[in-house]
Amino acid sequence: MNADKDEAQARGGRAVDRNADDALAIFYDDGGKVQRAKIGADSAKRPVDADGSAKAGASDKRLGADASAEDYAEDIAELIEQKFMGLLRQRLARSDGRLNEEDLAEMSTEFREHMGEIRNIFLDAVKSYANASRRSLSEEHRTNAFHRLMVHRFEERLAPDNALDKTPDRLSRRMLPGFFSMLSLMVGQDNLAKFHRQTDTLVNRLRAELGDKFDWADVYDSKEGRRIALRAEILIARNFRDVEKRIAWLVAFINGNLIAIKRALPGADWSFSEPAARNLLRDLFSGIRATMINKARRDALAHSLDEKTVDQLRGLVAALG
Repeated sequence: MNADKDEAQARGGRAVDRNADDALAIFYDDGGKVQRAKIGADSAKRPVDADGSAKAGASDKRLGADASAEDYAEDIAELIEQKFMGLLRQRLARSDGRLNEEDLAEMSTEFREHMGEIRNIFLDAVKSYANASRRSLSEEHRTNAFHRLMVHRFEERLAPDNALDKTPDRLSRRMLPGFFSMLSLMVGQDNLAKFHRQTDTLVNRLRAELGDKFDWADVYDSKEGRRIALRAEILIARNFRDVEKRIAWLVAFINGNLIAIKRALPGADWSFSEPAARNLLRDLFSGIRATMINKARRDALAHSLDEKTVDQLRGLVAALG
């Protein structure tokens, strides 16, 4: 399944939320009015009005659309501090540096008048961060050759978020962070780096050989591509000696690493289930399965692996059905 096409389908049929494709920074102008800055991946901060239109007089602070959650938390904290300190300075100036209970009560009332606006800005920032994370993850798996090679194993099961309510057995792309983390844990950092290098080398070679005729199917179907994937499968499979226990762990791990989205959005109720885990693993270990049912391939594999490992791989295939 084409990832770009799926993503386009996921966006189709509904309006894009305001500010969904931009990070937000928040500040007060000289008059004490709350401002928010809309910033793209390569653009400077630009103050915007409530309707999202850009204003002049931008700060030179920069944040990418994939800025960390800490950046947003810092902006929110700065917003609250600026407002509080602004009110305090104004009140002190009026009362010659002295505050009484009446001053404090009036400051509290004035500050609370701005809480609804601050709340809305905070929610916009959280939504913006979630959207930036999703875009970053989707782009990563299409540009990271090894990740793309492994995701291809089960890509047919991925569905747009707006289709998941009708097809809950399909997979949401929100589970990809957990899958990539699982890869890292199970194959190890050194092996992961090696697989990245090998896949990048393969892709570069095929691009040079095929030129404009290059297609990712050439990578997936190549002998070297299948070999890289099989090596990774075997390393992952060694973690599945107790299949049922590992499946339960995988379900919890993937769900603990889902990209969060607003409850009202399509697919928000989707979660990674035990049947979905079994389907994913059947696809992921397709190279091992093909090897186990082919005597010549099985014998060749047995020459490089010990008998115990081969038996474990055979048992894994049987357990997954």
